[in-house]
Amino acid sequence: MNLQYKKWMHFFVMHPKYVSAINFTNKILTFAAFILYPVLIGGMVLQMDKRAIALLFVPAFSFVAVSIIRKLFHKPRPYEIYDFQPVIPREKNGDSFPSRHVFSMFLIATLWFGIWKPIGIFLLLSGTILAFIRVIGGVHFPKDVLWGGIIGIFCGALTLLLCTLG
Repeated sequence: MNLQYKKWMHFFVMHPKYVSAINFTNKILTFAAFILYPVLIGGMVLQMDKRAIALLFVPAFSFVAVSIIRKLFHKPRPYEIYDFQPVIPREKNGDSFPSRHVFSMFLIATLWFGIWKPIGIFLLLSGTILAFIRVIGGVHFPKDVLWGGIIGIFCGALTLLLCTLG
């Protein structure tokens, strides 16, 4: 894997215009998900939909649980192991597994998919792009984003299941 990261970083050194594109895409996709989540909750609250409570608290609990898992594993990031400057700026070390950005994106995408499929599909595609960007940007390993996505989908599906039971 070291060779692959070296190739990616060399590409970005040789083509610095892509660094800003990667960082912009990383920020805009993250922003889209984190804007659409309160829109989902707010819309449900305005409709007095009781599912809003589960859609707020179960993901919040899941986010805290993933944060604790990251602290327990405290896995190093690719740039720490292979000693390179990541394309996506990071100031702290460790906590690479699982990716919390990807977890959040896929959790929110799954919630939207259960409520309104077009936005859910958009966010699932966005989550896939975000996962790819986080890897080639040097801040996560593929397993970090893969497990972040799997856990996000699982927690989103669990939330939707709890909504149908309540």
